[in-house]
Amino acid sequence: LMNNDDAKVIVIRSGNEKICSAGADVKEHFPEMATDLITSLARLIKLLINYPKPTICVINGKCLGGGMELFISCDFVIATDDAELAVPEIKLATFPPFAIAILPKLMSLHAAYEIILTGKSINAEEAKRLGIVNYITTKQNLEDTLNKLINDIVSNSQAAVKLAKKAILASLGLPINDAIDIASFIYLSDLIKLEDYTEGLRAFLEKRKPEWKNR
Repeated sequence: LMNNDDAKVIVIRSGNEKICSAGADVKEHFPEMATDLITSLARLIKLLINYPKPTICVINGKCLGGGMELFISCDFVIATDDAELAVPEIKLATFPPFAIAILPKLMSLHAAYEIILTGKSINAEEAKRLGIVNYITTKQNLEDTLNKLINDIVSNSQAAVKLAKKAILASLGLPINDAIDIASFIYLSDLIKLEDYTEGLRAFLEKRKPEWKNR
């Protein structure tokens, strides 16, 4: 699916209506299996983070451990109002390496310490307040919320969306001056060369709906 050039967004969700993810099997954390577990999950999370098109995840019910780490690596997070998120690994004298890498970029350092070092669970409202979740919805309204978000994304030039995501990832974690430089470079070297770039400006001035060619 991720090699499908026709796909405009990727949606990740659980096939279980009552639980999103219980995380990895505890047995996989033993030393003889840990290398395979961590390297394979690291590969998948990097693939999601660096995927050039927008990614959306749906968290319904409990989302724990490696499951939470995988889902929060998406660009957008929709949670049902009964969602519960936790990385409880510390309670077993392990730690969640991907939450350690991701959470301090989404929230305050103090909040990241609290979630990781206590293994506490947080509900959907707290997750939204901390910056992990974009939207909270009921299970009844989940599909409408998801479809609206998808439509909001795909109504834009997909070429511009792709470059905007590229600029965000390239500037993430850089000192502010370097972030400004790299975002400006992508704008001037790539964005202004798009056919959609000129089309969007002309459509605005001509007070009409743009006709995107996505290039």
